[in-house]
Amino acid sequence: MFAQALKFKQKYYIQPQVTAKGENDIYSSLELFEAKKNLLRIKSFLEAKNDLLKTELAELKTHI
Repeated sequence: MFAQALKFKQKYYIQPQVTAKGENDIYSSLELFEAKKNLLRIKSFLEAKNDLLKTELAELKTHI
């Protein structure tokens, strides 16, 4: 598991986070990376939804 995490770190250049003990924690870094990926997916979805709603609003305004 650790070797896999290390390869992942080397591939994506993840900066390890410093724990309260002052040690580098690769698992925390991976969790933060995954969380960031999920937030970017949510952001993309919300931006697309926002664009769709703006388009629908513009169409409704033309019918009024």
